[in-house]
Amino acid sequence: MSHEAGDLLLAATGGILKKSVRGEDVVCRYGGEEFLIILCGASGKEAIDRAEYIRNQIKEVELMYHGKQLPAVTASLGVAVLDEHNNTAADILNAADKALYSAKNQGRDRVVMA
Repeated sequence: MSHEAGDLLLAATGGILKKSVRGEDVVCRYGGEEFLIILCGASGKEAIDRAEYIRNQIKEVELMYHGKQLPAVTASLGVAVLDEHNNTAADILNAADKALYSAKNQGRDRVVMA
């Protein structure tokens, strides 16, 4: 995929994320093809449900580039919540990152809870 096509996909993904969160939530590009979403006050179940919703929305994206439809894409998501084991920002980011890599190692296109 070219850089321009990748940029189209990143923009489409950003749009989905923006529409998929509440006003008090935070969405940002974390690096490369990774995004970070902070769902303020969400429970683990709410976070998993939202992640599944986002994963399914991304799967439905159809993009055209130079008159050709781009291949379908999938998303792997790692979820972590503030709890007794993850009680600092660094802990939560580390747990979410490990869950993301677990999702990728399990075959991608899935949500994994830390």
